[in-house]
Amino acid sequence: MNAEDEAKIIQRAENNAFSKAELVSYYENAKARGATPRALKAIEGRLHRDYPQAARSLFGAKEEHALEVLTRLSTELNAHFDFAGNKVENHIKTGGREISGTAFLCRYVSYKNADNQGAQITLEQSSFDSELLITVDRYQTNAKQHNYRDGVPFTMGQFDDAARLYRQYLEELGIPRRQTV
Repeated sequence: MNAEDEAKIIQRAENNAFSKAELVSYYENAKARGATPRALKAIEGRLHRDYPQAARSLFGAKEEHALEVLTRLSTELNAHFDFAGNKVENHIKTGGREISGTAFLCRYVSYKNADNQGAQITLEQSSFDSELLITVDRYQTNAKQHNYRDGVPFTMGQFDDAARLYRQYLEELGIPRRQTV
């Protein structure tokens, strides 16, 4: 496929009015004809924006990678720390920015102790086309100075560093270590 054909597909994907069925068909036809990854991504982005259910059926859950990464981290942390004292639930949560529609994807794992001091690691993608990023936060709730969301940013390529910082924050919060046998 040449650059001119690629540009036409992208322009059409971004500017034409499509029904859900037409857009799905357009994606499948472009893929069958050997469209470039860039052209296919333009159609995929349009599907995610206009027809999220169809995009999920075609491409899988948008959060699949984030959930996989956070699940692996949670499993590792649960083997080392006793989270029984966690004031917030011990599972991967959907962030408010995703719920409100201001971010394409926002998933996080958090811990808050009895003194309302907490830490969290968040994976967030502001739009379909943007990079999935990580933020690691320490925070205090119910205090005069609420320092929430003064987190340390990381790229996905720095996930191991972000996970180390999150572990450090958990240790600083005094979470008991599990007994090893």
